[in-house]
Amino acid sequence: MATEEFLPFDIIESILLKLPSKSLLRFKAVSKSWRRTISDPDFAKIHPQLSNPPNLFLRKRSVDRGFSLVKFHGKELQEEVVFYGWNNALCCDNGVLLLTSSDWNWIHWRTRGYTLWNPSTRKTARFSFPPDFVYSGSINFGICYERTTNDFKVVITCKEMYAVFSCKSNSWTEKLGFPYHGSVPGISVDGSVYWVLRDERKTKQVVRFDSKTDELETLRKPEQVNDDDLFQLACLKGGLCFYCKIGDGTAVRIWIKEKGVFENCWKELITVEGLENIHIRSIEPVCFVENKVVLRLEGTRIVCYDPCEKTFEEFEDNDLFNFELYPILDSLFFPVMKTNNKRKRELSVRF
Repeated sequence: MATEEFLPFDIIESILLKLPSKSLLRFKAVSKSWRRTISDPDFAKIHPQLSNPPNLFLRKRSVDRGFSLVKFHGKELQEEVVFYGWNNALCCDNGVLLLTSSDWNWIHWRTRGYTLWNPSTRKTARFSFPPDFVYSGSINFGICYERTTNDFKVVITCKEMYAVFSCKSNSWTEKLGFPYHGSVPGISVDGSVYWVLRDERKTKQVVRFDSKTDELETLRKPEQVNDDDLFQLACLKGGLCFYCKIGDGTAVRIWIKEKGVFENCWKELITVEGLENIHIRSIEPVCFVENKVVLRLEGTRIVCYDPCEKTFEEFEDNDLFNFELYPILDSLFFPVMKTNNKRKRELSVRF
């Protein structure tokens, strides 16, 4: 007797939404209705919001070509699964990572292999960059998911131009005009990619790539921040965060951006005190464990800051942290790529 005769299908769907991707891939074989539901793009959009445990990261391993899946829990770090085959991630969004081979070389960046990879489903898709995209300075990468069109986009920036790859159309759009300088990892939040770059006046700006319009814009900083202040970006609680040393330089204030708001969009999140001897570039907010914020300091130390007690606690296992950490979702998301490969060039005038 079919399962649907015992349970209404909306209840079955609610149960499926709370299961990990690995189980859902197996359950596609249960029935045609289950396969249709699990394969539905709308199901894939909702699933990460209900099924994910907090504070999951991929960590690049030193002993082989691969990643470890790790989770922050209390003052411990749990290493759960190992993935092999790659060990250089450029950026990630919605559980999909942009990877390249380990022998990275800026001179030969166009000839490296590039792959989109979902570690939850083990799906991969390879693509190449436009052959006439000229390397002429610092380079940045970003990846983001555009919900309204169900499209993953990869953006690459370079001096005087940038290019956008649409997975849905399997095509590049090259845009002339990129008046920013610097090379930093792109942070993907809510359908956009953000970088901290310098403009033509050498002033640091928050630069945003909008996946809906494929255009760039600068995002206004919090009112308390001056043009000559040093600041960084991070992703915390699923949102874009801006952090900067304040006052006498012993405290770091963290703001979080309101989703969908781009004017006067920053709200104070937390202030971390007692960081007087550490440069802002050596401070990296990682995640929250309950009401405490986890920070990586000077590349190797991992501490947990309690804002009520204003105290730091060291994580028990610190030898795991001399490598990049990439926030990851357990998701069914993956780009749908067509077989054609077109390219067009545009003049970008919106800055």
